[in-house]
This record gives sequence, structure tokens and C-alpha cells, in this order.
Amino acid sequence: MASFQTRLVSVTALAVLPLFLWADEKVDLSIVNRIRAEAFGRSKVMDVMFYLTDVYGPRLTNSPNFRAAGDWAVQRLKDYGLMNVKEEKWGPFGRGWQCRYFEAHMVEPQFSALMGIPLAWTEGTSGSITGEPILAVIRTEADMEKYKGKLRGKIVMTAEPRELPFPTNPEAHRYTDAELTAQAEAPDPAAPTFPGAPNANARRNAGGAPNPMMAMSREERQRLQDKIAQFMKDEGVLLVLSASPNGMGGAIFAASGGSYDPKHLVSVPGVGLMPEQYNRIARLLEHKIPVKLDLMSRTNSLKTIPTRLTLWAKFPAVVRTRISL
Repeated sequence: MASFQTRLVSVTALAVLPLFLWADEKVDLSIVNRIRAEAFGRSKVMDVMFYLTDVYGPRLTNSPNFRAAGDWAVQRLKDYGLMNVKEEKWGPFGRGWQCRYFEAHMVEPQFSALMGIPLAWTEGTSGSITGEPILAVIRTEADMEKYKGKLRGKIVMTAEPRELPFPTNPEAHRYTDAELTAQAEAPDPAAPTFPGAPNANARRNAGGAPNPMMAMSREERQRLQDKIAQFMKDEGVLLVLSASPNGMGGAIFAASGGSYDPKHLVSVPGVGLMPEQYNRIARLLEHKIPVKLDLMSRTNSLKTIPTRLTLWAKFPAVVRTRISL
């Protein structure tokens, strides 16, 4: 019994010991207050976000916007007092690309301004173009054969209109523990939301049939996409309109319409359109009402700077820090 009590006292003492050690630790409250003052009174986070988003805008890899934002970040880190700030390059990455100008309108049956974003790594329109849209979902070689000779001078809508249910959930949502756990799990590479996989809007063809691209490997999809891009050029397509695969209420999600790899063809002009407006055009076509669109897109495809930037900086007498853009 005595032995048990001795062990109990020993364990209790060991458990309480860290509390005494912590109580003896000296906290420099002046330093703590200085950190708090910087964070809550002189934070530059929103100022940095302002320059990176409002001033420099979209920063597609290897684009002029990307490099300008990198130059600004270098100077800002130097202003903060960091040492040995520099840009390190790696690559080659591939084509750079930049949109210089864009406008779009529906001309018939009624005038309406259209909201869209040119798709990255696609050509510009070489001036204003006017044409009739046609819904042509092309995802197989059989689809290409079906539309051969029917697309010259047309603006091709490449996806079925997406159902846009009336929003019933609040915009703000606090994640539950279960949702946070799910977010922390590694994504399934075969899932349609995984980067590089077809988006959720592409899972089905017209009529609800499964999209054959979903069963393809990444390499197979790339080969098919190259064939479709060449088909669009050979058929004389004016421009490709894609439906924004996500978002609603005016939000536009537009990614790439071609490849950054110089070995692949530069795609015909492409635009991601606001989903509500895309659906309106599709409804007009469904009711056999003639539609005419007018668009202009000026883009630059840059091949001379084949590298991406990584910023390096050193805190004086503390630690070296790497910042990836």
C-alpha cells in the first residue's frame, strides 16, 4: 500500500511540475503588446491584397500581370526591411498569355450587353466579329463528324445549358467538424472537381447520356482536345462560348480554353459567359428565334519568357523565407 501511495505522489508531482515551470517563465509583455499593435493597428494585409488584386488583377502564370506583381512584391519586401530579396526563375513553363480588351453584345433579337471573360491561351478575334450562335456539344470524334461542314462562320456554344436552381441557402456558411474533416482529405484524382479533370458541367452529354471523356485518362483527354481544337480551326469557327461551370447570380468562372504548352495548337477565340446569359441564348435557339452576337477580344500569346518566378527574402539575422507566387 505504501509503495502504491509513493508512486501516486511521484506521478502527481511530475504532472504538476510543468505548471510551476510555466509559472516561472518570464513573459515580455512589451513585445506581446508590440505584436498585437502591429496586427490590429498597423496591419498591411489588406493593402497587400489591394495591390495584388485591384491593381495587378488576374495573375495567370507567365503573364505580364504575374511578372508585374512579382516586381511589386520584391520592392515591397525591401521596403519592409528584408534582405537579399530576389526573383528566382525556373522552367521552361510554356506560353504566356494576356487579355488586353474584351466586349460582347447580343444584337438580335434585342440589344443586350453580355458579361464574359476570354478563356486563357486562346486567340483574339482580330477585330469585332458578328455571328450566329449554334449549340454544338462536341466531345467525341463522332460529334466532330456530325457537325462537319455546319460550323463555318458560327459562334459555337460548347455545353448544354446548366440548370440554375433558385438559391435557398445563405451565402455565408460555417463549416461543421465533419465538413472540415472532409475538406482535409486528399481529393480523388478521378473526381470531376480535381484540377485537370473535366468539370461537373461536362459529366453528361445532351439528353443526359454519360460524357465519354469522363472515362479517359489525362493523356487521352489531351489528345481528344487537340483534335477538337484543330477541328474548330479547320471548320472556320468564329468563336467558342463556354458556360461557366460553377457559380450563378452573375458570377463567372472561366479557366483555360487551350494549352500553355507550345507543342499544342493555340485554340480559336474562346469566352466564358455568365451562366444566366448563356442559358438565355440557349432558350432563344431552342424556340427557333434567330440570335446574333457581336464580340471583340484582343489577347496576346507570349512565347519569349518561358519561366515562372519564386521570390526569396531574408529576415535580418532571423530566417530565410521563400514566397511562391
